[in-house]
Amino acid sequence: MDISLRRRMGWLHEWGGLLFGWLLFPVFVTGTLAMFDTEITRWMQPEVHLVRGVAPTDEALDRVAERLRAVAARGESGSFILLPQPRDPSLRVLKYNGRAFMGDLVDPRDGRVLSVRQTIGGQFFFGFHFTLWLGPFWGAELVCYAALGMCITLISGIMLHLRQILPDFFTFRPAATATRWWLDMHVLMGIAVLPFHIMIACTGLTVAANAFPVRDLVDFVSARPPPAPVASSAPISEQSWAPTAPLGPLIRQAEALSGASVRYVLFSPGMATAYMENTGHLSLSNAWVTFDAHDGHLVSKSPPDGWVAKTNKLLNGLHLATNVTLGLRWLYFFGGICSTLMMGSGLVFYTAKRRAKLERGKSGPSAFLSIVEAINVGVVGGVPLACGAYLWANRLLPVALEHRSRDEVAAFFLVWGISFALGVLMVRSQPRHLVWICVLSLWAFLGLGLPFLDAATASVLRVGGIDRVLYASVDLTAFAFGCCALIGALRLGRRAA
Repeated sequence: MDISLRRRMGWLHEWGGLLFGWLLFPVFVTGTLAMFDTEITRWMQPEVHLVRGVAPTDEALDRVAERLRAVAARGESGSFILLPQPRDPSLRVLKYNGRAFMGDLVDPRDGRVLSVRQTIGGQFFFGFHFTLWLGPFWGAELVCYAALGMCITLISGIMLHLRQILPDFFTFRPAATATRWWLDMHVLMGIAVLPFHIMIACTGLTVAANAFPVRDLVDFVSARPPPAPVASSAPISEQSWAPTAPLGPLIRQAEALSGASVRYVLFSPGMATAYMENTGHLSLSNAWVTFDAHDGHLVSKSPPDGWVAKTNKLLNGLHLATNVTLGLRWLYFFGGICSTLMMGSGLVFYTAKRRAKLERGKSGPSAFLSIVEAINVGVVGGVPLACGAYLWANRLLPVALEHRSRDEVAAFFLVWGISFALGVLMVRSQPRHLVWICVLSLWAFLGLGLPFLDAATASVLRVGGIDRVLYASVDLTAFAFGCCALIGALRLGRRAA
């Protein structure tokens, strides 16, 4: 590569990685956790003990419809029902509150509302991944541009290391200097799952393409007409969003027409639309069947997809991984960890390299470097701490606390804010590595302590069978991360001694 071009690529990779990395690191941390958002939600609601594979009975659906009509009679906005899935055996009646879906859990056997603690659950990580918890418009826009920045940074990084990809893959020197160690970690994590990095960045642009005109083009080319207006003999005053027709026959008819199981049912004035799931496939399915919500007759169904719509669904499915198998979900989780380590190590390497130059006298004191170091502590150190605090808050807050889901989220942002305060202290402290030892020690405490906290609440002891495996998986994963953090803290302390 020409020297001047290499310098340009190096400048682009360095500054693009720094500026976009501060956004992408929390996006990837929460996106990695969101691979098991449903399982985390179930872990955060230990009161639920239901048998898997139980389809909702007509009695349960009728009772749900009664609740929906009562909600509509109070003048509240529409809700939808999420049917039991292999990953979640409960029947959920949900409503979007502007950031997350909240609502009741219902026993699919008899329609009884289950008494559970209020929590957003793993859905918080899913929502934060796509919107940074800033709302569906500005947050999604920001994440979309961050994904574009990741694509640019990846391209420049590939061009820088193109000739050395194979040697770099086998180059990791754990006993080297801190600067070299962080560089080796950054390059290794980038090369190890490079196809995953490229795939997740490009498909992420597709998912968040509402920030670009291409989404309008896709919608125009795939041309899916909206369902036809419902022709109903019901009076206008009765054309509310709540259904009056029995839901059980509607769901069975939708499954017979589409050849797939219904995932959720949306309600709008005079209509009930069942959306199908595509279990075991990478492609995201949004096939639908619409019925008259008052007399139950078929109104319309989704037409066959063209090649543009199929491609768009495949790209969305590759990123969201909603319907993939458990093994592939763990592979996505591992890829997300590698992406997170690549970004975190790159951010730390940026400051380590410049701090080494400063100590060798090759550059003068830099206020900008101090600011970057403080932000790195708040982002790289703070986001995992905040995620751990969110899980701890679920177990420590009183079960009957009003607005406890809001308080769980508040715990996340409180700990994250404290992490930035630690970063500011680091700028004024000597030696600076003490703050990183403190952060890693807190990581270790939250991770290693979570299984014991869970056991203290007796949630693991109250469940059995597959549910016990689910609870143990969450606890052991947290414990494993805690072990890694403890090893890192001990290693950093030994190097500094």
